[in-house]
Amino acid sequence: MDTRLPSLGRGEIRMAARTMIGMAILLQSTALIWYPRMPFHHELGSDFMAFYTAGTTLNRLPPAARLYDPELQQRLRTEIMPDADKATRLPYLYPPFIAAAMSPLARLPYRWAFAAWLAIGGALYGAGLYLLQSCCRLGQHRQTALLLALSFTPFLFEAWGGGQISALAFSALAAALWLERAGRPFAAGLCAGLCCYKPQVFLVLAALFVVARLGRLVAGALVTSSVLAGLSFLMLGRAGAATYLRFMMQYGTAVSVKPSAWPLHKFVDPNAFFHLLFGGDTWIGRTLFYLAAAAALVLAARAWARYRRASQDQRMLCWAGAMPVLLLASFYAPVYDATLLVLSGFLVAGVVYRNGRPELVRSFEAMVLVVYLGAIVSQPVARVLHVQVLTMILAWSAVYVSSLRASLGGCRAAMRRPPAKLKSQKRTADAPALPVASRIY
Repeated sequence: MDTRLPSLGRGEIRMAARTMIGMAILLQSTALIWYPRMPFHHELGSDFMAFYTAGTTLNRLPPAARLYDPELQQRLRTEIMPDADKATRLPYLYPPFIAAAMSPLARLPYRWAFAAWLAIGGALYGAGLYLLQSCCRLGQHRQTALLLALSFTPFLFEAWGGGQISALAFSALAAALWLERAGRPFAAGLCAGLCCYKPQVFLVLAALFVVARLGRLVAGALVTSSVLAGLSFLMLGRAGAATYLRFMMQYGTAVSVKPSAWPLHKFVDPNAFFHLLFGGDTWIGRTLFYLAAAAALVLAARAWARYRRASQDQRMLCWAGAMPVLLLASFYAPVYDATLLVLSGFLVAGVVYRNGRPELVRSFEAMVLVVYLGAIVSQPVARVLHVQVLTMILAWSAVYVSSLRASLGGCRAAMRRPPAKLKSQKRTADAPALPVASRIY
């Protein structure tokens, strides 16, 4: 059976993916060698600077509440990288336990701290891919899938190259899925709880677990999130915790009400999509955002409500469909969070290739091509046309996974239905009985 992607052979796809990976490695290597100069106007580490200054704050300038002093963070950034763009601001927006994890790296010179983080981020992502491929068993498609995952631009250039920590959520969810499939739901919940550093993702995920009545998984997620919240409170103290909550509420309000203050071409949530499309904050854009988020949540909730009585393939598709919904239901989803689509791709691939129906294989591989190429062109298109195509692809992905679940569910229901009994036919004198070998049963 020919399972090539439309108009492209598997060899060409692998070569293109290797080229993308090589370009990213070359770019980061050049930036590391030339630091503090910025080749191609590429600031070393980009978003990693926020984590480095947060770790530096804990090491040199306690208390932890100063993590949420934007002026202090900007001053530290200027000290570390004098040639950086002064107009760009990188406030630290994560809980203090993330800064505590970064504090050992902040004891190194910035260049070596970022190099170490590239290794750590790559290892986290690789661990997540290893767990996914062990769940999905892709066979001859395994190498192509891994290369596409490694060269997926939201991960390669935005999360990994930009020094973000999306690989942490990716590997935590991959581990949660692997443990849930292994019959260890509480441990799976413990891993899923690590996503609490992104409240907009964690809350939607926890709600889906509740809808599915996965009590042990919910308990594990609550244990991890409670421990990390307690650790954050101990670090900040009562006054510092109040400062943190006030800062995050102010930032969240600013993002939801006036996202135009941020580079909207780098966001994939519907809120940013409609602000970009309509050129600002409009009542119709806000209404459409609420409707889109509600539709995504309803679509996912309907699938997860049947999770406990679903087949293994149906459960994998529940997880796959949840990944785009986590972004569509959020008011703040930077493009690097689209790394979660890799998890969806692996899970759907495992189901489709195991099923083997040619029409499903063709439609899935066309979908992969659209997602992969759409991620590459999404930011230039958004800059020029004010349309974020990756947001539309997220919506299409959620609908596609839902329709795939319905298609496979219908096929299995038909297979489980007992065959109808043949009506007995009266023999006539001029119609002799069929020989035994030719009767239809």
